[in-house]
Amino acid sequence: MAQDLPRGLEAAQVASWELPNVPAAARIARQAAARQLNEWGLEHLVATVQLIVSELVTNAIS
Repeated sequence: MAQDLPRGLEAAQVASWELPNVPAAARIARQAAARQLNEWGLEHLVATVQLIVSELVTNAIS
């Protein structure tokens, strides 16, 4: 897995999820991202990241 990490990041700084190919995937991804950001102490980024994640996942399942 270490070779799959973005350069300069430790494993504890990266999160990924497998999402179902259903319309609810965007909601699931937003919730997962918010939980992860809260765990990392980055609550101030939740709204922005949720918007980005929602757009990316919506485009991926469309």
